[in-house]
Amino acid sequence: MAGHLNPPPPTRRVSFSPPEKEAAPSAPDHAGCESNWWSSMDDVWKAFPIPSILESVTSTKPATGQPLDDDRSNVRPEDLVDDELIRPPKSFFFQFYTPAFFARRFQQLRTPHSQAAGVNPEKAVPSKPPPPQKGFWAVYFESPIRRLNFWTVLSIILFGPPIFWAGYFAGQGMAGTLPTHDAKSTPSNGQEPAVAPTIAPALAPTYAPVSYDTNLFMVQNQVISQGDTIYLNEEKQGVHLVQEQDGNLVLFKDTNKTTILWHSGLMQSSYATTTYSTILQGDGNLVTQSKTGSTTTVEWDSKSDSSLHGEYSLILNEQANGMLIVRTIDSQIMWSSLSPIDGSAEDIVTPAPTTKLVNGATRNPTPKPTPGPTPKPTPFPTRPPSPHPTFVRRPEEVSQSTRFQMESGPMLGHVTHESIQIWGFQGANRTMQLVYWPYSEGTDSETLVRASPNAAAKGSSIVTLENLQPNTLYLYEYRIQDAWIAQGHFHTAAAPSDKGSAFRYALASCMNVKSNDGGYVEQPVWNDILSRKPDFALLPGDTVYLNHHDWTSEGEIIYDRVWFRYLQQRRESNFANFIKTVPTYGSWDDHDYGKNDAQHSQKGKETVLAAWKHLWPNPYPKTPSFDGNYYTITRGDTEFFMLDCRWYRNTRTGTLFGEQQLEWLGQALIASKATFKILVSGSDVMEKNMATDVRTIGTVVAANGISGVLFNSGDIHRNEFKVQELETWPYPVMQITSSGVARVWRRPYAIVQVDTTLSDPEVVASFYSADTSAEVTTWSNDPNQICTNIQGTNRHQESRCTQRIRLSELTP
Repeated sequence: MAGHLNPPPPTRRVSFSPPEKEAAPSAPDHAGCESNWWSSMDDVWKAFPIPSILESVTSTKPATGQPLDDDRSNVRPEDLVDDELIRPPKSFFFQFYTPAFFARRFQQLRTPHSQAAGVNPEKAVPSKPPPPQKGFWAVYFESPIRRLNFWTVLSIILFGPPIFWAGYFAGQGMAGTLPTHDAKSTPSNGQEPAVAPTIAPALAPTYAPVSYDTNLFMVQNQVISQGDTIYLNEEKQGVHLVQEQDGNLVLFKDTNKTTILWHSGLMQSSYATTTYSTILQGDGNLVTQSKTGSTTTVEWDSKSDSSLHGEYSLILNEQANGMLIVRTIDSQIMWSSLSPIDGSAEDIVTPAPTTKLVNGATRNPTPKPTPGPTPKPTPFPTRPPSPHPTFVRRPEEVSQSTRFQMESGPMLGHVTHESIQIWGFQGANRTMQLVYWPYSEGTDSETLVRASPNAAAKGSSIVTLENLQPNTLYLYEYRIQDAWIAQGHFHTAAAPSDKGSAFRYALASCMNVKSNDGGYVEQPVWNDILSRKPDFALLPGDTVYLNHHDWTSEGEIIYDRVWFRYLQQRRESNFANFIKTVPTYGSWDDHDYGKNDAQHSQKGKETVLAAWKHLWPNPYPKTPSFDGNYYTITRGDTEFFMLDCRWYRNTRTGTLFGEQQLEWLGQALIASKATFKILVSGSDVMEKNMATDVRTIGTVVAANGISGVLFNSGDIHRNEFKVQELETWPYPVMQITSSGVARVWRRPYAIVQVDTTLSDPEVVASFYSADTSAEVTTWSNDPNQICTNIQGTNRHQESRCTQRIRLSELTP
């Protein structure tokens, strides 16, 4: 039978015997024609058995080797030997009862069975006599399936009609309150349209809050076609966007379409012969087009066009009652379905009260739709989308290179209010042009610098752009032969001010792109961090994971293998997109320095340091006071000290940083005028048996009355805020730790907000953690869960808690 995984056994030969003459049935209590009628009907039922998958037998071949008729009329169950293979027949619905079929059945009733089967009665193999014949109903009800079918059919016959007519009359009573969709309807000249998409039922049920997997409806150049629906929830619940067949773009509150939050106000009568679609253009305009034959016409647009071509998104606002068109590069809101709005995507306006229509539907916030768009927009409100709409195009259009490409990068590094460092690796030792310009209206000039390959750095380059404007957004491109091969943007820091500064940075560590080593080949967490809009990122340690392939048999690190590991990580698409737009600083821990738990004795550490300085555009001192991977960063009136916790590490003496580095750090802390001094280490500075250096730093802090010192760290594969009282410190030691961003299932990170403009300056650490272990998921933070309330007692809550640190808490 079709569907068997294994071939059926060979068909066995069937033996037949001539039927013996049956004994005459005893006369029933009621004789006469009634008895003859029942007897005849019994023969009829035998001739036309109701097929049953459970009680039929397979078609088999007789002794002659010829196939039997597909209706199996030549074989009765009692004619098969006991061990004959029983298989289900074809479905009842494939039995084709033609007049010839019925004639053949009646003929078979009058033909001896052995003759019908083509068997010579004299040579037939004897078989056991057939069992006594039972009446049809006795045989029929022996099957439990048939008994169930009988009562099911009887129930349908008895109760089906009343239920049908009750539903029918109930529907007739509600017909006046339900919308209709008449394919021949026409605009109603200012009256409420009669077409379904723009009219909702009067009653809207109350819904439980819906958790949305994303707030993104459409991205740049995405099209929603006629009849398409965009859901934001995987279960297809809650708010959704529909391109209706009458051309209307409609935002519904619920999947039952009981409440309309907004619609484009388009009413067309030609939708039976016209197709509609809506596109989010490269100029930020949302445009609905109709197409009839070869003619395309713009029917509606959001009038949000911008002379700056960029990357735009259509998103659901935070209240889940309207849509926004947002320019990604600067979070500028170009259009809102609620009301005209200025500012960034973070400034969401409270929705206006809804408008009640005659039939009770809600429509927000547009007035009654007019019969057609007024005025009729041009096909493209400004100009067609640029081939590369993410960036501003000057009069000289620059196309993407079809011959060259960037092997890795670009990567933004150290940034100030007037300069930035950018790393790039083209891979073919070709000189590139790095072109940059401010992102503003009417830009008609650009600056070009050469990015020459550094032979000592495998042909990569680190270029410093200088004389930039403070607090300004710039766009940049790498070009070869006047065609671009990579693009990105950056934002310079604000100029120093005696009024303080405010900024935010991302803190994350421990990223592994090797799936066979506990890592993540795909790392969408970087997109989530990017959505928090950090001004820069700190990656303290384990920025790659070296293994036995990356050092010699004597344990010495190999320069080319360090490069290989970093190219692996930087080719991950989400991380690549992150580092080309967010200035990123790094320091190392054991896995990107050498072997697991490596310390001062690691062989080839000089090789690793050379690779780091070629790979990371960090502000290393030009004349280092000592060896190692260390430097400082100043942002406003906050200073970061990036420390090396491996070069001098010695578990025997209990030091992390070594005497030379501690001496340098002490002098730097004494000289610093910063409000906050943040010490960044790849390892936990409060690690058991390794806190000697923290006590040493405390003596310097106490002796010189230094305020505002706290620690950032990685390594431990979780989010953690830790506070300790040490005898050498004049105030509690506080450490913000985030680790495992692409190493453990929670993929945690932290967003740290620094604000020194307040009367009591503060640092706020918001820890984020994945909501599920799925590769693509969401990350969340609980602003009401205070970290110090659960320190070390609840790792789940600690992974997404929030901690506020005020300067007054870090003052001697």
